[in-house]
Amino acid sequence: MPLKKVSTDVGIIRSGQEKRIPTFQPTPFQAEVFLRITPAGTTLITAPTGSGKTEAAFLPALNRYLSSQFNADAQPVSPGVRILFVCPLKALVDDLSERLERIISEHCPIEYPSPGVTKLTGDTPSGKRLLFRKHPKPILVTTPESLARLLAHPDRRFFLQTTQTVIVDEWHALAPTKRGADLSLSLARLSVLCTAPPKRIGLSATVANPHFLARQLAESPDEIQVLASRDHKNPNIEIHSIEPSKFWLDEVTKYLCSLSTCGRPSDNPILVFVQTRSMAERLAYQLSSALPNLQVVLHHGSLSESIRRCALTQILSGSPDIILSTASLELGVDIGAVRTVVLLDTPGEIIRMIQRIGRSGRGPRQTPKGILLIRHPDELLEAGLSAALGMENWLETMGTNFPHPPIDLLCQHLLGEAIAEPFSKIEAFQWLTRSPYFPSPQDIHLQNALDFLVGCGPKGSLGIPPRLKEANDKYQVISNRINRMVLQSIGTIQADPLIPVLCEMQKEAQELSTLWVSGKRNDKNCIGHVGEFYADTIKPGDRFLLAGKVWERSGGDFQHIVAKPHEGTPQHLRWPGNRPPKSAPLCTHLFSFRTLAKEKLLGGATVLAEWLRIEMPFKIADSLRIADWLDQQERKSEIPDISSVLVESINTNDGHSSDYDIHLPFPAGICSKLGQLLLFRIKKNYGTQLITGISTAATNLGLRILDSENTLVMISNNLSQTPVQLIQTFFCDENWLPDLRSALFGSDLHRRKFQESAHLSLMIPPPSSNTNQRTRVGGRDWPARRLFDRVISMDPPLLPITQATLELISIPEIHSLSTWFANQSKVIWKSRELSSASPFALTWNLPSTQNGNPSDDDDLTLASLLEALGDA
Repeated sequence: MPLKKVSTDVGIIRSGQEKRIPTFQPTPFQAEVFLRITPAGTTLITAPTGSGKTEAAFLPALNRYLSSQFNADAQPVSPGVRILFVCPLKALVDDLSERLERIISEHCPIEYPSPGVTKLTGDTPSGKRLLFRKHPKPILVTTPESLARLLAHPDRRFFLQTTQTVIVDEWHALAPTKRGADLSLSLARLSVLCTAPPKRIGLSATVANPHFLARQLAESPDEIQVLASRDHKNPNIEIHSIEPSKFWLDEVTKYLCSLSTCGRPSDNPILVFVQTRSMAERLAYQLSSALPNLQVVLHHGSLSESIRRCALTQILSGSPDIILSTASLELGVDIGAVRTVVLLDTPGEIIRMIQRIGRSGRGPRQTPKGILLIRHPDELLEAGLSAALGMENWLETMGTNFPHPPIDLLCQHLLGEAIAEPFSKIEAFQWLTRSPYFPSPQDIHLQNALDFLVGCGPKGSLGIPPRLKEANDKYQVISNRINRMVLQSIGTIQADPLIPVLCEMQKEAQELSTLWVSGKRNDKNCIGHVGEFYADTIKPGDRFLLAGKVWERSGGDFQHIVAKPHEGTPQHLRWPGNRPPKSAPLCTHLFSFRTLAKEKLLGGATVLAEWLRIEMPFKIADSLRIADWLDQQERKSEIPDISSVLVESINTNDGHSSDYDIHLPFPAGICSKLGQLLLFRIKKNYGTQLITGISTAATNLGLRILDSENTLVMISNNLSQTPVQLIQTFFCDENWLPDLRSALFGSDLHRRKFQESAHLSLMIPPPSSNTNQRTRVGGRDWPARRLFDRVISMDPPLLPITQATLELISIPEIHSLSTWFANQSKVIWKSRELSSASPFALTWNLPSTQNGNPSDDDDLTLASLLEALGDA
């Protein structure tokens, strides 16, 4: 075998040129992968960040390619892709392509020509795409969306059918999403296209159940191999809390400045992960203002590609003191050595926390170090539990986190297949059966998609204008217009159009508008992008933050914003964006842990505080604060436990209205759906007129019922029950899933799901960057609202409505709720009548039927702080 610089212990022959360069010594994990990896089937390589997974997967694939190309008996081989690398992020494609070129230069013998590397993303110019299709290089690095576009090209057999190995990077981030299903369909089509099915290799961070990830990547469950690292690095996690204050941003700035300057100048930088772009921009501006000499590098997805590249160059040079990032640097982009990772607030998932902290301590015998910087006291307990679980390498399982069979996405792939060449139903069925995201009966899924695309609704009813036509048992695209529509819509990412922000240049200020309208992008002057609706709020003369600097809008139109630097302070600070949701397993753990704390509290708050300090990385002051908070809850009401449902009743407005706080072991998304189920069953049993004064508000671990007219009291009195007993009847196990689907039918969530499904299935054109030409099918003020109303009233409904209705409740939510409803006969419902909200419920910061102005203390709540950030 031709690779040089690799030890013969792993079965790769040394070259005569190796004396010039020291021999590459693989790590024990890499050596094990080299020995055990199979030449066919599917292999999942799972290991902590920085374990060398890329080399472990790529070097055997490169060795296989070189062996097939340059052995003595080899015949000339036609050009084409041999190694296909798929990455979830464009930034990762850029980083990985450069890394692969370095690996090739170090390991490919001098007497053999080095294989070239091509990268293709949505940012790749059309000229380079055309060059690749005419002269494909052996190694291709791309995204799932760009791969789907390549598979829709008529010449795909020329450059893709030679693929020997497919390597999917960060597979754990793709697998539980529709993007994972999208890639799975692309790989299934590629497998049929190639002479022999390519070897599939998935790279993943450490996960709790790697065999599930391997099954989701494989064609067949019988050809699965999992190679997991035995080197589990237990991270060192600290918790630092900030006292509640209106000036929390100043306190965060002081802490980060002290942390970055406490080391020597030669120390590695600090990496700070924040939850939203708004927070990243504000913190970068604040840090730069506090210490002008502090080198702060900002990186997030809304910055222009050139600015992100510049940021990565600065990071790799080792010049920054602090790196500020959203999730854009969470996955495997190479950022070099990092001293410490700081997480501003808890990330909501243990696996995400471990992934981020793993960006530090990447070398051998180094320990990842992380700091949870907590701004809100009510998040302290979650932070402590997350840190304790993380240091024990406990991770959420992913066994049920896969989407419903995405028939709308199947429509997209069928159209892409038809663009490449007409196909028969048998040929489509052949590759559909190779995707684990479409379990049996696949023939029904396929027939539903084909019927929709040829313009037939279910059972022969009228559907959409046809996208496909059938002739001689072959399906083909009906027009070139459909071709263009498909190529514009490929992929599952449904985002609102982004408005570019262009820097005003003195000589070009008057030309920018003309350049953009004429279709000539001026990327050199592009600072970044903002959401369409946020852009509408920025008027000429307004100042806003972008790339950590203050800009003043000086011109532009609905297609772009022209801005110039400003020395003043920003006025518009609110970027759209939400904090990531909490995982259901973490919520369950948090609920259960509070039950353990309740038992320790029997010995007193001091005993509980000492136990918390031992079990979790708390400082004494923080453990005392949490113990006091738990003690207050137990004294005023009680600490809810997993075997019961606690309902706290509060009379408001002098007894004319009521609030009911229900403590539940679920994240906000599930609690919100339970609130919708409650309202639906009240309406179903007692009529619409009685529900006018009842509403619900949900948060993590809680659901609040707001009864402004005491309707529940009136109904329960007529039934000789208490209001809590009445509420319990609305959460019975009987027909909960059909009732919940009915409760969500026609809701704003349903409209959003329909919009996504309608775009994916090509029922309507994709969103346009021109706001005057956009097709809106969701929201309250869209002109095409009647489209949803007309489609939803069809009997039977069209495929996008069927798919949207199915996705109203995800499979993980169904699993969680199924268990909860099945145990309702064993669960005790407890009632507490209180004069005001309990300490637990106060942290929910939900609306109340209580009248009056909020107190001064309300200014310090989580809701007000988040609203100030633009997160609410």
